[in-house]
Amino acid sequence: MVAVDQVGSTKVEQNQMELDRYPAMKRILEAYRYPAMKRIRGIESKPSDRVGSTQIGQNETEKCLWIEEARRFQEEVRVRVLEEYREIKSNPSDDFDCRMLERNPYEWQFGIRGASGTEFEGGIYHGRIQFPKEYPSKPPSFRLLTENGRFKTHNKIRIRRLNDWQPSWRVRDALDALIDEMPTYPDGELGSVEYNKEERRDLAIKSRAAAPKYGTSERQKLIDEIHEYLLSKSPPVPVPQLPQLIPSQASNGTGGSYVVNGGYVVSGNTFHATNSNGVGILDSMNAFSDEDHKLLPAWLRRFRWGKQN
Repeated sequence: MVAVDQVGSTKVEQNQMELDRYPAMKRILEAYRYPAMKRIRGIESKPSDRVGSTQIGQNETEKCLWIEEARRFQEEVRVRVLEEYREIKSNPSDDFDCRMLERNPYEWQFGIRGASGTEFEGGIYHGRIQFPKEYPSKPPSFRLLTENGRFKTHNKIRIRRLNDWQPSWRVRDALDALIDEMPTYPDGELGSVEYNKEERRDLAIKSRAAAPKYGTSERQKLIDEIHEYLLSKSPPVPVPQLPQLIPSQASNGTGGSYVVNGGYVVSGNTFHATNSNGVGILDSMNAFSDEDHKLLPAWLRRFRWGKQN
């Protein structure tokens, strides 16, 4: 009887070790699915002399049930991810695009456009989406690959929409929230950076030049396709072109003047703006805003703003 007990105990321990190979599955099912599975564990035998075959059979049954339910749960996650991807591709947005890795449906490449009317306007920002095994009970993680002035690259993004995630929300909702969140300034968020608007605008312009280089050739192909698509949906960068200087007869006695295309006049070291009739349209320094000033080429920023003489 003792020998049987010892053999039975050893076999039970071996089965328990095998069961412990699936900790993630157990956590998923216990936390998010099938509460009845918890009760299954209650069928374990009470301490007795009869450990052998009864205990072994119960552990084998429990292990098989865990594996079966975990596989069923993972299949539901896969179906949900594929469903969301098909929905995005069948109803495309001008503001973002996603591409799924062929060998891994749980990881996508994505790109977003900067929101219009902000310093991110015209920018194209690439990143990665990774889906957890607990999706949609837990949110997907987002990481940006393009330097942007709001979030650190390659770091997990933490925004309110993701922190307050609900299973009914979808990737489309998260991408829209990310676009809206970018122009804000971080409030102690991990993984955030705090650049000024001019720096962010410079990065937005730079982001259009080329997609970031990242990962395998398969991944890079997806990134390039996203970049080409979003570039086709993006308006020109809202900054003035380099002005062309045309000599002018007018002078204010400070070294001659030049007419700059668009109605600007540089006279000596004083900057003027005129309309098509040559009438001054800037009556004071306050008429030319700081934001307008930032849009000018660096060589023009040193001039004083004055009324056309």
